[in-house]
Amino acid sequence: MFEDLFADVRYALRWLRRSPGFTLIAIASLAIGIGFNTTLFTLVDALLFRPLPVERPDELVDVFTTGGDGDTYATTSYPDFLDFKSQNQVFSDMLAYSPSINAVKLTDRSRLAMGEVVTGNYFQLFGVKPRIGRTLVPADDQPGAPRVAVISYRAWNREHTFTMRCHNGRMRPSRSSRAHAATPARCSTRCAAS
Repeated sequence: MFEDLFADVRYALRWLRRSPGFTLIAIASLAIGIGFNTTLFTLVDALLFRPLPVERPDELVDVFTTGGDGDTYATTSYPDFLDFKSQNQVFSDMLAYSPSINAVKLTDRSRLAMGEVVTGNYFQLFGVKPRIGRTLVPADDQPGAPRVAVISYRAWNREHTFTMRCHNGRMRPSRSSRAHAATPARCSTRCAAS
């Protein structure tokens, strides 16, 4: 039985050695197919099967407005959000967020950073506890409250001179803010400011 198997393998290797063009195309096709399938599985796993790294992800709901031009995912103004929140009788709480790109200055360098402008209950509602410092609180939403920012743990580590002892150092996302926390390593939020 094994003799037949070895004979078949030797015959296949001889045949592949005689036609290197076919062998190269076959190996490249297999490599591309395996790579594509691995990438697709990883993407599907991350988007569909793995839960979000927050408390009770199955209870999260996105609420959108419809614009006058029929745009289903229109932006909502902050006053509209406050109206929604005050009239809410369905959800335990509501938060607002808006993606933003800010010029951030940590130490002596400035850079553009992807982030979100969020309400003070953002981290509390998601159940995200800071690795260092404190996250935003509802009091940070009040008019006249100092502007604060939360940066990701990854950004915290990337800035080699932005160490723990200077975590109250000045940050400047468009206006003056204080860095109050670094998120846990698994948190996907990159930067948030109220």
